[in-house]
Order: sequence, then structure tokens, then C-alpha cells
Amino acid sequence: ITLSVDNGSSQPTNAIVPDQVILFQFSAQLRAGAPSPVTNRASITEYSTLENDDPEERLYGPVEDEVILAIPGVALSKVLLSPIGRSAGVGEVVTFAITVTNTCDIGLNPLVLVDTFDPVYLSFLAATGVPSSVIGNTITWMSVGPLLPGATTNLIVSFVAEQSTAADETTNRVVLTSFTTNGIPLLPITSSAPVTVANPGYLLTKDLTS
Repeated sequence: ITLSVDNGSSQPTNAIVPDQVILFQFSAQLRAGAPSPVTNRASITEYSTLENDDPEERLYGPVEDEVILAIPGVALSKVLLSPIGRSAGVGEVVTFAITVTNTCDIGLNPLVLVDTFDPVYLSFLAATGVPSSVIGNTITWMSVGPLLPGATTNLIVSFVAEQSTAADETTNRVVLTSFTTNGIPLLPITSSAPVTVANPGYLLTKDLTS
């Protein structure tokens, strides 16, 4: 905390003369997960015209001021678009939608997306918004921005179902790492969507009735 006063003043250190300014400066680190906005408030609980207890002094009530700080934020969503309500068949195209929304009042750029999948069950087919790289089971977009305040961008990612997940499912996961346009990093966030894959088949029976 830094306290700056007028060194030329002859008043006591706890006094302030007309038109004098006392400046308090401090730095604080924002806790992870803090809700937005954050309110910073300064208050003077009591002040008077004379030192100590003096019957001639004039007492004044509290005064305060505050600043509301909006915390940079971004939302990430990944959902299964197709197939819906059933398992994907082996060889069928499986499609996911990724949505990124700037929820703060400052621009975001860059926004790095990393999508991972299990290559045992899925193989990458295509994506809107050309990925920067596709290496093994990892798809990377080095920036899906810039995103202005309140803006949203959408990506569609398609895979081919390669093998049955049996009674289980496979999860497609995406991680977003983003920065404000003045270089402040945001905490990485994750979203995921599961899908089940089944071998197509049917059971045919024939019974003798007569």
C-alpha cells in the first residue's frame, strides 16, 4: 500500500488542509472463481475539524465511494448434435457443436481451443473453422477470436464412429484458454459431450405355426 501526501504541509500527519489530496494506492490479486462484478469500496467513517476531543470541533458523518469492476469472462459449451436419442452406428458420422461466448465487457483475443477424442472409437472427419492442427487425437484452433463483448462463435466438428463402445460411452472434450485484448489471461475452462457407439444389427426369428 502506498500513501502519498503533500510534504509541504505543516499540518499533523492525520490532518488534511483545504485542497490537499491524500492518495492511497494498493494492488490486489483476484481470487480464482470470484463472481463478476466485484465492488471495491472506500469509506471514511468519521472526520472532524480539530484534533482529539475538542468541544469546538465540528464532526461529520461517514462518506464513501466505490468502483464496480467487471471480471473478464467467457463461456464454453460442447453438445452432441447427431445422432440424438440413440447410439451412433459403426461407420456413422457423429457431429458435435462447440460454442464460445464472450461474457465480459472487454474484447477477447486470442482464444485457443483444444479438442480431444478417443481414437479407438472416433476418427476426425471435418470441422468448420479450419483447425490449426490435427495431431493424433488432438484438434487445435490457435484462435477462434477475436470476440467482442457479448459476441459468440460456433464450430461444428464431425467424426466417424469406428468401433462399438459396448455398454459404455466415449467422451469428446474441449478446453478453452483465452486472453483479453490487453493480454490478461483467463483461467482455462472445459466442456465435454459423451456419445455411445453400437454395432448395427437385428435379430430375425422364424417360427413354425402349422
